[in-house]
Amino acid sequence: MRGKIKMQNYFRICVMLLLCLVPNILGKAVLVPGKTDSGDVEKKQINAQSHILQNQNLNDVEENDMNQGNANKKNSDTLRVEPMQVEEPLKKLDKEDLNPPDHLDAVRMEQDGHLNKDWRKEVFLGEHEDFDQSTREEQDQKLKMVFYRVDTDKDAHISYTEMETWIQSKVKEHFDEAAEENNRIFKALDTNKDGFVSWTEYCIQFLVAHGYDQKTSEKYMEDYEIIEVNDEVRDHMVKNKFRWSEADEDPMDNQLNLSEFKAYRHPEQSFRMLDNMVRDILESLDANHDSILTEQEFIALPPGEVESEWRESDKLWQDERRKEFQNTIDIDKNGKVTKDELKQYVDPLNINHSKTEAKNLVDIADTDHDEKLSIDEVMENRDIFLGSKMMDTGKSFHDEF
Repeated sequence: MRGKIKMQNYFRICVMLLLCLVPNILGKAVLVPGKTDSGDVEKKQINAQSHILQNQNLNDVEENDMNQGNANKKNSDTLRVEPMQVEEPLKKLDKEDLNPPDHLDAVRMEQDGHLNKDWRKEVFLGEHEDFDQSTREEQDQKLKMVFYRVDTDKDAHISYTEMETWIQSKVKEHFDEAAEENNRIFKALDTNKDGFVSWTEYCIQFLVAHGYDQKTSEKYMEDYEIIEVNDEVRDHMVKNKFRWSEADEDPMDNQLNLSEFKAYRHPEQSFRMLDNMVRDILESLDANHDSILTEQEFIALPPGEVESEWRESDKLWQDERRKEFQNTIDIDKNGKVTKDELKQYVDPLNINHSKTEAKNLVDIADTDHDEKLSIDEVMENRDIFLGSKMMDTGKSFHDEF
């Protein structure tokens, strides 16, 4: 009896050993029915692969790797791990980010009432800062590239329509860039992600960007008398507060959402803020406060005597403003500009700007009078498209005010 039991036990042990050896002999993973544990599958597949690697040459190894890759694709639902979405870190805000821009791209008039000396470059070239720093040869090459982009029908000429469409696309490009920048700054300021930026949050970051530490900035917003802030920073904050309040629509809760924040930084993109901008320009130029702008008021020089070397510049400055007043701003040609006329002039989305400027550019450079521009005509009149150096010099003195 005991011998029979020993034989049975010996037989069971042999069967168990055989079951354990079968996977290695066949080079396959044995799965227990009803179980899909991906960890066990991987371990058994690795064991099987190790056995194969020990008994095959390098060519066989490469073939096995390909087969193993196909097997992994079949089991992708079990073994696949989705990559983590890592959010790009926010850029630290600086002074330029936190102050509303003084200059507004693609707007014909600056917020202080001066003409935008770079307007033609902005609506024809787009971003022109790198262009300005290029050599003459590089500028000519880039100007040729712009010509071929404007010439959409590829007939080697620029028509009125092509020029108008191009100018409109450049204005939109400036608007899109401003919106993208606005979103970035708003996102960095909205630290609690509630979709609003409060005046306190904004001012704390404004002070930090101007060199004050976080705790000092927070204390200053609690009590203005505790912390000493230099006059320039304080003046900026006071000026910004007025503009902030104007952008803060009903309910006026001293915090701005994304749309209001864009109106705060870019009043040219908000009808309501554009009205306020025009009001401020009119008030700064309207000497007798009758809400009407005359030609003499528009070309008036700042008070005070200037040295003789600047007198020619003064004349050029006045001549340019007179020409702009008569030809563009004074729509009904009665010698007076109303608030509505001034708003149409300042509004970058006014379609008349692209129509008028397209006609001006083509007509001025169209030497053969065929109502379209060739590449030679554009290159011969490069200063018209890039902005006149003489006119920029003429405005340099008064741009300081």
